Amino acid sequence: MPILHPAPPAAADIRTIDLGAGQSCRLWLPAGTLVLARNGRINLTAPPRWLADQFLPVQPMLAEDDSHVLDDGGWLVLSADTPAQAVCILPPRRDWTRRLRQLCRSRPAWWRPGAPQPD
Repeated sequence: MPILHPAPPAAADIRTIDLGAGQSCRLWLPAGTLVLARNGRINLTAPPRWLADQFLPVQPMLAEDDSHVLDDGGWLVLSADTPAQAVCILPPRRDWTRRLRQLCRSRPAWWRPGAPQPD
């Protein structure tokens, strides 16, 4: 029985990566990205973590139809021993222009162009 994964949002950025036997791909992905192994087995090497004074490597092995959600963004390496295909579904981008407009509307009256300046 196939494993069902949630459908990606309509505005999601989807990247497909084809890897040959023994190939690897180094790429930067943001936090919240879903990495899905469609064919073959993929070794995902994410940035390491520190827990107190211990170094914890993050290296999940993804078999066919397995997925992994990145907790932290950063550089990672996808590698395969046999031909494989990975799909990376990036989270929707934040609209920074909306936040900038909100900040501009909330500024004090004396800061607006053409407003009388305080004494």
